[in-house]
Amino acid sequence: MYGFPLIVWSSGALQSHRFGVPGVEGVLAFAGGALVAMAVVIVVTCRGLTCPLPKRDPSIRAFGGIHVISVLGSIVCGWAVALAVSGWVAFFVSALVTVLVFEGLLSVELHVAASGAGRRPEAD
Repeated sequence: MYGFPLIVWSSGALQSHRFGVPGVEGVLAFAGGALVAMAVVIVVTCRGLTCPLPKRDPSIRAFGGIHVISVLGSIVCGWAVALAVSGWVAFFVSALVTVLVFEGLLSVELHVAASGAGRRPEAD
């Protein structure tokens, strides 16, 4: 999944462009925001801290693997929310919102892919 590194790098770069290279607090806040977001996603999805991994249908990977909406949407949302705050809080909020929005939009993209959109017709 290439989308996750794209959103992390892009949202971090946007904050660095705005505030300059972050110090230790900014780096730890950014990592903390992403970690908190992933913990929230796991707890909500699994209704706890453990759950079995789903089996994937290889036929949905092509469409579901593009991530255009989830990548661009999450970066824009993380940037927009972080405009309201500054300093290390902006790094935390940016990462938190970016990851949460990415995971939400990605689940929609994968659901659409799994329900038939983007699949090639079966050969007769």
